[in-house]
Amino acid sequence: MARRDNVAPRHAIITGAASGLGQAFAIRLAREGYHLALADFDPVAAQTTAQLVEQAGGSCQIESLDVRQYDQWEAMLARLRAEWPRLD
Repeated sequence: MARRDNVAPRHAIITGAASGLGQAFAIRLAREGYHLALADFDPVAAQTTAQLVEQAGGSCQIESLDVRQYDQWEAMLARLRAEWPRLD
């Protein structure tokens, strides 16, 4: 289901976005028009997912994140709360 142009995009964070299940989730939400934070410890590898997200109709930003590091979570969430209207 694609997002209608008159509907504001929804926002989501995808961890492990560079490959596997994270990448699959990102592509699925992109088809629904989400704006995504593609979080992965390898932001260079996440570029491939970013291209797939855009091809699927979504938009995204890449966030460097090691999910084992609580301080990185806090920093990313603070940035996103400042930039995004909400987290869906």
